[in-house]
Amino acid sequence: MPTPHLTRPAPKTRSHIAFFAALLCVVFAAPSVFADGLLATADASGVSSVSSGGASRIARESRARNLGHLVTYRRLAGPETLGRLGVDVGYATIRLADAEGEGSIGRLHARLGLTKSIDVGASVSVDPQTDARTVAGEVSWALLHQRGPVPGILLTSSFTRTEGLRNGDVEIFDTSAIIGYSIFGGTLYTGMGTRFVHDCCTADGEYQAASYGIAGARYEFGPVNFTAQTDVGSTTTASLRIGVSI
Repeated sequence: MPTPHLTRPAPKTRSHIAFFAALLCVVFAAPSVFADGLLATADASGVSSVSSGGASRIARESRARNLGHLVTYRRLAGPETLGRLGVDVGYATIRLADAEGEGSIGRLHARLGLTKSIDVGASVSVDPQTDARTVAGEVSWALLHQRGPVPGILLTSSFTRTEGLRNGDVEIFDTSAIIGYSIFGGTLYTGMGTRFVHDCCTADGEYQAASYGIAGARYEFGPVNFTAQTDVGSTTTASLRIGVSI
């Protein structure tokens, strides 16, 4: 007898749309996620303020770059996509430490599958010390789905904006490529990316570009998933995320 082929039931379209709409309302209204360290320090010391002197300019640019690396959107998942109207929601904490100091940020995070190969995502965080708010959006495309020994490959682009800092906003464009393989009930993945950080303290308002490497692991236990990821470049960040997929 042929072995029956088990497939995941098709999602309930109306309930998924309603759930995701409600989630976006909660995400953009919730003040319960917070950041400390670099965000608070950036606002208090005026990361975006303009002062004279080469050393001061270099220090400001370094701090602005670190702030951008901390708050930028992270997908925190391997190359797999959610499928049509699949939903994944969760909470992530990101920590950065380097010679300039350390900081952390917590954020609400959601992704929605549009097609078999395309996902969109959004995240938000609020710093209660400064009322700075960070919002971000992302689109990702599975260039190649994993099939047998062939790994999955995904391309992703995102835009992040932090508002409410004393002397200006911070904007980050990010693009990356991820390759991953599912094994032992989880997904191991790695990749490369480039961030373009803009802050009014940078010379002539230019975007500072910085490349980085990605390494992460994601494990699923039923609908619950856990992700750990590190980004290594001019600064190093460590991220942890817990989520629920529907």
